[in-house]
Amino acid sequence: MRDVFFNAWSKHENGEVMEPMDSMIVSVITLHPEYQKIVSNPRKNRDRDHFPEAGDTNPFFHMGMHLTVMEQVGSDQPVGVRSCYQALAKRFGNEHDAAHAVIECLSEWLAEGEPLDQSVYLTRLKSVAGLAF
Repeated sequence: MRDVFFNAWSKHENGEVMEPMDSMIVSVITLHPEYQKIVSNPRKNRDRDHFPEAGDTNPFFHMGMHLTVMEQVGSDQPVGVRSCYQALAKRFGNEHDAAHAVIECLSEWLAEGEPLDQSVYLTRLKSVAGLAF
């Protein structure tokens, strides 16, 4: 999966034609300049381990979460996620921080290890967004 990020960024850096998914990936990488050095060097970073318990964020996981949020908001699935995202963007004044708030809700669900219950997820999002239940 990491190669998808490396390849999209390489196409971007070399001015090559990109597929729509490549463009989405590049937009996420552009939001995170701290990851650009990582995706620019596949040989060094393809197999590198990231240890959250040591305070190390896995950039590929984080960027993948951004893509998940983009897909959810774009399709409004689950229904209501788009309005939560829009409320968060208004509250924070930018879409990047809104995406991070949604990512936090998704991360909490992943940490719990339970199947995703859309109503629980939306309740969390509405609470964070300050929307009525």
